[in-house]
Amino acid sequence: QIAQTYGCLAAGCTGLSYFYGEPVTPGNWRAYVQLNKEILSLTDVICSEAETGEAACDGDPKLLRHRTKRHDGALYVMTCNIDANPAGRVMFTMPEGMRYAARADVLFENRTVAIKDGKVFTDTFGGHERHVYKIPLH
Repeated sequence: QIAQTYGCLAAGCTGLSYFYGEPVTPGNWRAYVQLNKEILSLTDVICSEAETGEAACDGDPKLLRHRTKRHDGALYVMTCNIDANPAGRVMFTMPEGMRYAARADVLFENRTVAIKDGKVFTDTFGGHERHVYKIPLH
């Protein structure tokens, strides 16, 4: 469910539907609750109309989706590996014309990634894994 939702967001969906069937296990229900909290906290980012270029990604575009949004002094890159197989190490190059902080917060994961040369970062993606990066702008 998490990969479906973030994959749709990164593809530019205009609406979400969580219940394709009844959540029948406690783990499934916890995933829905966590997902709802994340999407609620990202609503202003998702709906932002601030103009920005897209980050470039060297991952397989059929399997690794990403969307770049600008909101409240930061750039957000919402990403998701929609495949069950790991995508491995993936490199992102930020859009030109802006200055970025040296680190990106990986939201909902309590970690950061380094931004090299002022515009490039890499991360690893397991199967059905999502990462949301918040990069402060200078």
